[in-house]
Amino acid sequence: MSESPLHISNGKIVRPGFYRGADGSGPAYAARVATGSLDADCTFCPEGLERRGVEVVEKIGEKGLGVFVIQARPAYAHFDAQQVIDHKLIIPDAHIDSENDLTPMARELRDRYIYEAEESVAEGTAVQSYTRSPRNPSKSIGHLHTHLFTLSFAPLSRFGFAIDEGVTEAEFIQPSAEQIAEIERSRLA
Repeated sequence: MSESPLHISNGKIVRPGFYRGADGSGPAYAARVATGSLDADCTFCPEGLERRGVEVVEKIGEKGLGVFVIQARPAYAHFDAQQVIDHKLIIPDAHIDSENDLTPMARELRDRYIYEAEESVAEGTAVQSYTRSPRNPSKSIGHLHTHLFTLSFAPLSRFGFAIDEGVTEAEFIQPSAEQIAEIERSRLA
């Protein structure tokens, strides 16, 4: 039996190739986890985003008390077996690692952004958000962030996965107009 490509280092799950280091490789990520330097140069603090050339889509609220929104790259192909149309990250502009440390103002701004996304969602799509706990071993970045997905009602029908390369192929079922209408009715009921 071959050795499992999954191992745990510094309390984090390391899946070679699943996460990407600054040089684009899974091994670079694994090395940063192993040495404990994953969060030494925070990817999501404003300085880290600027250094990496990440464009902020929207800044909301006062500096130090607000949040900003970035376009996730690479974005998920699917979430909860639904096709991802758009993937944004909502990030507090102050470095915090826990939901408990989020200021009431930043929490209100983040929640309002999510609510407005839910209210303005296009027909045939839905909005889903989630924030991982700091103790979640698959959380790759310590800076608190909330994933905001716009999902198609097209469900995932089949995908192939290679541990070293991530999802290699995926197929989605295109629901009919009647099926989308039925989903909408049940969602709004």
